[in-house]
Amino acid sequence: MVVPEDQPILEAMLNELAHHGEYAPCRLRVRAGDGSIRWLVSCGQSVGASDGLRARPVVGVNLDVTEQVEAEERVAAAEARERRQTDIVRSVMAHVPLGIAVAGTEDGELLQVSQFGLDMIERGSSEGHRWDAWQVYHLDGTTPARKEEMALYRAARGEVIREEEWLIRCDGGRLLPVCCSAGPILDAQGQIAGGVVAWYDVTSFKQAHAERTAALLAEQRARQVAEEANQQKDVFLGMVSHELRTPLSAILGWTKILESTSADPVRSKRAMAAIERNARLLARLVDDLLDVTRLTMGRLDLVSVPADLQAIAQAALDLVQPAALARGVVLQWMASAHAVPIQGDAQRLRQAIGNLLFNAIQFSAEGGLVLLELKVDEREGVLRITDHGVGISPEALPHLFEKFWQAESGAKGGLGLGLAITKYIVERHGGSIGVASAGVGHGATFEVRLPLG
Repeated sequence: MVVPEDQPILEAMLNELAHHGEYAPCRLRVRAGDGSIRWLVSCGQSVGASDGLRARPVVGVNLDVTEQVEAEERVAAAEARERRQTDIVRSVMAHVPLGIAVAGTEDGELLQVSQFGLDMIERGSSEGHRWDAWQVYHLDGTTPARKEEMALYRAARGEVIREEEWLIRCDGGRLLPVCCSAGPILDAQGQIAGGVVAWYDVTSFKQAHAERTAALLAEQRARQVAEEANQQKDVFLGMVSHELRTPLSAILGWTKILESTSADPVRSKRAMAAIERNARLLARLVDDLLDVTRLTMGRLDLVSVPADLQAIAQAALDLVQPAALARGVVLQWMASAHAVPIQGDAQRLRQAIGNLLFNAIQFSAEGGLVLLELKVDEREGVLRITDHGVGISPEALPHLFEKFWQAESGAKGGLGLGLAITKYIVERHGGSIGVASAGVGHGATFEVRLPLG
């Protein structure tokens, strides 16, 4: 029995037979006795002459083509699936923002490359290109990848690759950092038919990582600096307390002696000298504290007027002469007879040279010699202060001009500010300061260079 859906086909066949005496072969479905649907190809024609009373006999053939039709349907379905898959792949290649390349075999032939991928490596078209001709490098940027290391080659041999980083040289010449994943393409029988690789540009990721790393390092450095500053503050407060207490105690002690009616003139004179010496030391400590505060806040003002470096050095010598006499240190002065003209702040330069001389005296033994030399070297005035005292260890040299830093744990006292202030003053005058020492026990030489003006 012909299925209802194909009844129009049967009617058309009968109509054609009635009018033309035959009908062309056509397909239709019938329901078999077991209830299954079978496909038939039917064709037929009338035979003999009509007597006008009876219908002419018809000879027809019905061929069961069910298996053929089912095979055709399977092929059509497979082709439809393939077209859908092709459309999906085309859509992925067109819209997914990744570089994607497909290779058929290991011979280097590229079957397809996404436009995103071509744009990424600054290549207009994949036509005529082979993946094994791409310039791929290891992350050092100089070592080319061997063919057997390249992702598509390995994928076409069955390897699955996840998140590997490489560098690709773009057509413009730059090296593009990429992260790629790849794998084999399998046919219906599970055999390897090629390989596919996907990659993306990791430049922004690397920049972001570098920025995060830099920010982390900066934060760590800032924390370390803050911790060191906090420790330095505690040390500094202890040093200030100690350094101020020492001369104050001496002044109070000698004052009580002066108040004593039994003090003889010699002792009274000694007391007055001690009080004056310690008062000067207190004034120097307070001046250093004020100067380093101004220096830190950028308010250590300097004037710039014509001055004579020789006169400034001589004034500094006069300033420290009492300290040298008290310690039993000899000051020696070597200079040219003529003036050494400079442009600067005479008072601050006298302070700076005085700091260097005071340190040389402080670190010299009784009976030691401190030499101050002044000469002109091309367009600079050069001052050298040399002592034969305790010297400076190689480890201490790089830190001498840091605020609050002292060699030998501050064994000679002081706040560790004088050299930092001196360096600031010299550099503000466009000059430079350096130090040399052969080591502990071999003295030291400080050199100041100032431009002539």
